[in-house]
Amino acid sequence: MKELKEKTSSILALTNRGEDVIVTYRGKPRAVIHRLTEEDMEDYIIDNSPKVRKLLDEAEKDYRKGNFKNLDDYIAERKKEVGK
Repeated sequence: MKELKEKTSSILALTNRGEDVIVTYRGKPRAVIHRLTEEDMEDYIIDNSPKVRKLLDEAEKDYRKGNFKNLDDYIAERKKEVGK
């Protein structure tokens, strides 16, 4: 942890070269610092956000039950609502 505080810039430079950095606390692994590009960000959020995972799971359940609208119908309904 001490090194992480003191050498943040050099540690982040390692990730730019494609290396993962394992952070330890009292000699035990606690975290991994891994390079994350802007392109990877969306996938990371989807894979790691409990809120997003829950929404996707609910959407999949609805889809399997047939509870969905095609996009054209949804857009038409929204246009009608906005026009009111």
